[in-house]
Amino acid sequence: MFGWTEAETLGGLPPVIPPAEIGGFHQTLARQFGGDSISGVQCNRIRKDGSTIDVTLCSWPLSGPAGGIIGIVAMHADLTREKLAAEARAEARFRRVFEATADAILKVDGAGRILLANTSAERMFGYEPGMLVGESVEALIPDRFREKHPQHRGSYSRGPVMRPMGTGLALWARRADGTELPVDVNLSPVQDDAGPEVVCTIRDMTDRRRIEAEILALNEHLTQTAAELAATNTELQLRNREVERAGRLKSEFLASMSHELRTPLNAIIGFSDLLAEQTAGPINEKQRRFVSHITQGARHLVDLIKAPPEAPIPRELAGAPGDGVSLDERERRLLANALEKTSGNQAQAARLLGITRDRLRYKMKKFQLV
Repeated sequence: MFGWTEAETLGGLPPVIPPAEIGGFHQTLARQFGGDSISGVQCNRIRKDGSTIDVTLCSWPLSGPAGGIIGIVAMHADLTREKLAAEARAEARFRRVFEATADAILKVDGAGRILLANTSAERMFGYEPGMLVGESVEALIPDRFREKHPQHRGSYSRGPVMRPMGTGLALWARRADGTELPVDVNLSPVQDDAGPEVVCTIRDMTDRRRIEAEILALNEHLTQTAAELAATNTELQLRNREVERAGRLKSEFLASMSHELRTPLNAIIGFSDLLAEQTAGPINEKQRRFVSHITQGARHLVDLIKAPPEAPIPRELAGAPGDGVSLDERERRLLANALEKTSGNQAQAARLLGITRDRLRYKMKKFQLV
């Protein structure tokens, strides 16, 4: 195990204790001569050729015939196989985790050489299996950033801490075919036997950048829509105020007209009735018809004044262009004659005009045509 022969070990202790552990060894030896035992302690020992070996130490005091402690019995078990097996299991676990992650993972030495790359890194950057190892990390940097990247690496190596790379910057990486992709990079320093190294965890941000752009576009659209709605709302408020003002003016106008017109109209109706009753003297048949027309027209105007403001006169009845069929002058004369002949039967006249439910509309139509 240690490489010394029996003759070389008899009568003394070979130099198997590493210099760094000499002080602890003597303290343990003193406790054992006091009666303590040691079991299952793992430690390092030096072989004759200078190499080290991991062992498990069990030792206990050796008593003499008189009952006192005359020596120490020490037994070493080589842990090389167990240690190699444990390291192999740990390596296998690391590999499973290393390869299972969706992010690209690179291990880079101080010179910028890639020492380790997982499958996700090879897939992300478009490299064949094993082709990334040994490459310079600058091969993954776009041309426009590549010249300054060694300076950034040097700056990081002077104060290595776990942190995101390029905080606040939009980072880009280069694939093997020269195309670029947006990435997010985290750096973690590692101290290896060969020197300082950096583990880079890289995430493809293509989908996230696309979603962020879509969200930004939606926000801009919402902002524009909100501004348009605000403008529309302002316009509607102005129109509502105009409608309210028009309604108020209409009411004021109708109230004024009702007062200003009803008095003279009532006077006209009164004098017409006096003429029809021949109070001032006899009138002939033609004059009687004229007086009748005057009375009917005045009463019609009074009815219009009494009509509620919320029931406006239809445009086609007021003489304005409407959705109905327009009448030429000959048709109007024919309808006027028909109305004259049916003046005693309003229902029949209404059917002739297509008006069956509104007495006021009937009278207005009749008055307009006559």
